[in-house]
Amino acid sequence: KLKGEVNGLRLKGKIDRIDIKRLREENGEVVALIDYKTGSALSSIDSLQLPLYAALWQSNPPLLKGGFVEKVGFYSLKDGHIDWYPRKTTIKDFIEEALTEAKSLVAGMREGRFSTESVKDDSCYGCHHRALCGRTYGKLS
Repeated sequence: KLKGEVNGLRLKGKIDRIDIKRLREENGEVVALIDYKTGSALSSIDSLQLPLYAALWQSNPPLLKGGFVEKVGFYSLKDGHIDWYPRKTTIKDFIEEALTEAKSLVAGMREGRFSTESVKDDSCYGCHHRALCGRTYGKLS
């Protein structure tokens, strides 16, 4: 479990798996943070999850003894495949982009602006915040 503040954002989460790789050339290690998913489709909120975990890891000096984050990935329990990120940028830029997006989302929520339009209907099933957003799971005819 991780908990802390990064660039003014209070964050917490639970990393499902941490892989540590020793570096031969240098005296150190790097880590890969992996989250298990029961399905294969990822929502936009999932796209912030792992880089924010990486931000928490990098900002926590005791954890850094385990190495800097090299990459993050979603492991699909359905097909046994890991989708690794970042794909086209550095981990540092990947984290910074996620922090910027998260700050923007939090600022919008504090001002009463948030959208549920991009959320699939089946995502509402079991959501503890359904009463707040006004969406319903399933429609009665």
